[in-house]
Amino acid sequence: MFQADMREKKENIVEIDYMKPEVMKEVLNFIYTDNIAFDLVQITDVLAAADKYQIEGLRIVCLETIVSGLSIENVVEVIAITDCYEIPELRNYTINFLALDRAKIIAEKDWDEVMKSLPPPILMKLTTVLMQQV
Repeated sequence: MFQADMREKKENIVEIDYMKPEVMKEVLNFIYTDNIAFDLVQITDVLAAADKYQIEGLRIVCLETIVSGLSIENVVEVIAITDCYEIPELRNYTINFLALDRAKIIAEKDWDEVMKSLPPPILMKLTTVLMQQV
C-alpha cells in the first residue's frame, strides 16, 4: 500500500473502515510485536484485515495457523476462505487434503454434501487431483 503509487502513500494516511475493535487491536499488536493472540479473535477476521491492508507477515501467520488446524471438520470452511481471499497455496493444500483423506471424510461426513458445498472451480480441481491418483 505504501510501496505502490496509491492514495495512502501520497497522503500518508490509511483510513480504516469498520473493523471489530478486538481485531484492530490484534492487527496493531502484530505490527508492533510480531505476535498475535488468535484465541482472542476470529482468524478469518484477522486474515481479512491482513489481506485488505496488505500486511503480508500477518497474512502468512494466519495461513500457517489455518493449515496447522486443518481437519476433516473444518476443511469445507477453509476452502470457502480460499475462495473468498483467492489464496491459491491454501486452496491447493486443502484440495490435496480432501483427496488424500477422502476415506476418512466419507466415513465421518456426508461426502455428497461436501461435494455440493464446493465451488465449481474447486470441485473441478479436486476431480483432476482424484483422477491423477487412480
